[in-house]
Amino acid sequence: MQKLIYLFLIALLMLLTSCESPMKIQINELENIEGSIINRDLLKDDNSFSAGYENGNIRNDQVTLNWSETPAEGFKFYKLIRGNNDVAVLTDKNVTNYTDSTLIGNMYYDYQLTVFTENGMVASDTIEIKTARWQAPTNITVNGLSKTAIKLMWDDNSDFENNFKIYQFDNTRITLVDSFLVGQNVTEKIITGLDSMATYHFAVEAISEWEEQEEISQTETVDMDDFVLIPPYNLYGTQLGDLSVSLNWVDYSNMETGFKVERRINSSEFVTIADLDMINVETYLSEFSNSYSIGSILTFRVLAYNDYSGLLESGYSNEFTLEIIEPPDYVEIGFDFAIWDYPFHPAMASRTQVIYLSDEIQNSGYINKIAFNIVNYNYQVMNDFTIRLKNTSLSSFSYSGAYDNDGFTTCLLGNISISETGWVEFVFDTPYYYNGEENIIVDITINNNYYTSSSYCYSSSVSGLRSITNYSDSYMGNPLYWTYGNENNRIPNIKLFFN
Repeated sequence: MQKLIYLFLIALLMLLTSCESPMKIQINELENIEGSIINRDLLKDDNSFSAGYENGNIRNDQVTLNWSETPAEGFKFYKLIRGNNDVAVLTDKNVTNYTDSTLIGNMYYDYQLTVFTENGMVASDTIEIKTARWQAPTNITVNGLSKTAIKLMWDDNSDFENNFKIYQFDNTRITLVDSFLVGQNVTEKIITGLDSMATYHFAVEAISEWEEQEEISQTETVDMDDFVLIPPYNLYGTQLGDLSVSLNWVDYSNMETGFKVERRINSSEFVTIADLDMINVETYLSEFSNSYSIGSILTFRVLAYNDYSGLLESGYSNEFTLEIIEPPDYVEIGFDFAIWDYPFHPAMASRTQVIYLSDEIQNSGYINKIAFNIVNYNYQVMNDFTIRLKNTSLSSFSYSGAYDNDGFTTCLLGNISISETGWVEFVFDTPYYYNGEENIIVDITINNNYYTSSSYCYSSSVSGLRSITNYSDSYMGNPLYWTYGNENNRIPNIKLFFN
């Protein structure tokens, strides 16, 4: 019996050793499969994925992906995945495109296209796209240029309209009087020849050859007899750190074409310091002048004017007066005492991006350090601790959680640890110039290759999504280049020190 078993094992071994191992297809042996498979030329323009680019391959509700036919032997199927969801399995080798029509507008999506053969997966390619914004124009406003002419303005809420069409109705709001095509990305139109005593109704429509439904705005009613030129109201201002003055007022006119800002120094005469040739302006930043200094008394006033056909002036606003004083050396923002582990939540790596508003800063000039109010600390070194700043027009982040990754100035880079509580200062290697007009983004990253615990600082709850945060417990690349995080209506309390 043992002899039979022995002979059987020898025969089995000979059979196994006589079998050839199956040859695996390597990706670098396949023509046209190395690198990209998906045809990006049909989806992007100058490395930016553009909704509607190349015959509407990216639309509001769908995307069409195209790829090259695989040369792999033993083809089985193409597999397309969106995020973590299977979208399609295509068993025809000649099918080289797919339209995913289950999407939502103005959203980011990740796709993976994989080629399978009898030997398994042989090639794969990933791509990120953003679907188009496709929404009706909003915020239609009308400014009178004369009793027979208006400027119609609106917000463009679409990524790739081919045109805008303006509808003009009569008093019945039914009969179309006229319509105008104004072109792509145009957001205003001057309409003349109107009746000074009539009422009109306007609507604006976004038109695209790629979308199935045209998007039209709400109707705006215009009574030509209502246009007036009234002096600005409630003029006030704030001194900034470089001795300039930020002015604000309320625009009560709906017929101005511009504003004039005048200033008096001490007991001198008023002089015009700005001619703002635009409508609906309610702010102005007065430059610092060598003709005044600490202790000077400045008085400002503003008027609205219309020069569409001859010059009309509204008369002056109230006068606003202030004395120039020595500016403070820092600005403190945030006065709540909620404990937060951002921006000092390193794990292995973390990123915190925060918007601070110009109304909170009320200063300008060079920022040479910042400080956070530390509650407790971990002693551990934060490698590649980086602070970057940039001016921004944003007052809050979008719900997509996308980081702003462009245009920053690196102010501090080093390996840093925190070893005290209270206001801990971080001195910049490169001071940052803040203009006092825009808001500012502070971006802080930590890039360790080992896990660390957090330090905590005081933070404040705010209106709007003013910060984006993220961390990694495993290596996922340099956080300077992360694209997405979690939105928060919370900001770290901060001091900005001006030189």
